[in-house]
Amino acid sequence: MQALIRRSLLALALLGILIFVAFSLMHRIPGGFVPSEDQGYFLGSVQLPPAASLNRTAAAAEKVDAMLKSHGAVEKRLIITGYNILNGAAQSDSALFVAKLKPWRREPRRPIR
Repeated sequence: MQALIRRSLLALALLGILIFVAFSLMHRIPGGFVPSEDQGYFLGSVQLPPAASLNRTAAAAEKVDAMLKSHGAVEKRLIITGYNILNGAAQSDSALFVAKLKPWRREPRRPIR
């Protein structure tokens, strides 16, 4: 029994060392790998009632495409019918859409007078 207790203390010590190393690496690795703002696109899912036909899904996806096309901030768009992004399966009642937004220009800050 004492051998198991000694090994558990060793395991806890190793766990503590791993946590310390992980936290110290978090502060040393540059944050440039993680962008500070979004990448300028978004994606979504069109979901019809279960077992809806692919034709109905395509019609609904065309409506979403028309909405995206009419929006002034959307530069490009892509719609994939028959794919459910939520579970990664091919389904006739689902569609995936991706919209790339136009780049925006940041206005310089004006001094307050």
